[in-house]
Amino acid sequence: MKQARTQESLVEAARGLRAARMDLSCPSSDIRVSKDLQHVFVGKHKGRFTDHSFRQMCSHLKVPHEYAIRCRDGEYNWRENATETLSRAPFMADQMNNWLEHPVRDTRRLVRGIVEPTGNIDWRAYLSNQYFPLDSFDLLTRVLKECQNVEHLIGPARWASGDINQDNMKVKLVFPGLRQTVRSRREGDVVQWGLFISNNEVGLGKWKIHGFVEFLVCTNGMISSRTLVDQKGEKLTTEKTHRGAAIPLTLEDGIQWSDSVYARANEVQLEMISDTCAHIMRPDNLQKEVALFNRASENTYQIQNPESAIKRLAQREAHVGLTEFEERLIINRLFTAGDRSQFGLAQAICSQEVASPLDYARATEFERLAYNVIAMPGAQWEPIARAA
Repeated sequence: MKQARTQESLVEAARGLRAARMDLSCPSSDIRVSKDLQHVFVGKHKGRFTDHSFRQMCSHLKVPHEYAIRCRDGEYNWRENATETLSRAPFMADQMNNWLEHPVRDTRRLVRGIVEPTGNIDWRAYLSNQYFPLDSFDLLTRVLKECQNVEHLIGPARWASGDINQDNMKVKLVFPGLRQTVRSRREGDVVQWGLFISNNEVGLGKWKIHGFVEFLVCTNGMISSRTLVDQKGEKLTTEKTHRGAAIPLTLEDGIQWSDSVYARANEVQLEMISDTCAHIMRPDNLQKEVALFNRASENTYQIQNPESAIKRLAQREAHVGLTEFEERLIINRLFTAGDRSQFGLAQAICSQEVASPLDYARATEFERLAYNVIAMPGAQWEPIARAA
């Protein structure tokens, strides 16, 4: 399993991001970009664009992002045989400012920023003012609290791995008290159950809580995508978009998310998270996952041509976007391990050898992919195994 931050380091970073946030809600007419397209003025507050917020603004204004990048970074000869060149950025800045000042419709925006220790601001997101953020620190604090609430039943949670930046958080926790043996070719193959938590604070995703499985023989991990139901038989909420009521205009000192109205809305999400955690941590969910793993281990269809099988898998799971380099990593691990079964391919995908050259976020995607492989019904696995 790919490692990044310790629990103490990640919690401290999440707390710091929460303390440094500056979120403003205003009409687009109160926003303007600098002539060099490097900075944004939100009312009286000046800050730097991030690549992400620049892309979001371009999308909102219907400006092709790549074209805007070329204008921002490009230069031209202002007259024939001129020795000096001029930047194209001011032309694009004038257009963008005109569209911000005179929008097609009333468009209010939520601009999310981080104030650095120097006082400089990074505007990290440019969003609809119906975006309702759930801070990663609040999410993680609630999940850890729920883990403590069940210690008397399943024992304490152990930190498996995690990482965080201004935009995203990903955390994996496991419970050594929730273990079960898997019938695989590997002697003493035991898995332990846990939680995968992720959050995005800049409009690129939802908060998510899923089951997580760690294989103790090799410390490989997989993120469960199995649909869960609650006690009423209804689909359990394991993911939710950051969306709420329109946020009132707040342009001077930033939105105070601790105010009672926002705090109540935040608590509603946190209560939902508590319910989801409590359900996922039930021991019977581990038993259902192990049944899937056993089925994959006992599947008699073996991969005939590894390269063709990985190509077929890449087509089926096109959203993952496997590169040729990544495909080769998986193929090499398949040959090294010598297990061409459905179980073996899943283990190869989330192996340390494959994860090592990847960054933490990409390695986490591979843990999802590995689960999708191991959970495939036989009818879906057979075409991959027999690909020639």
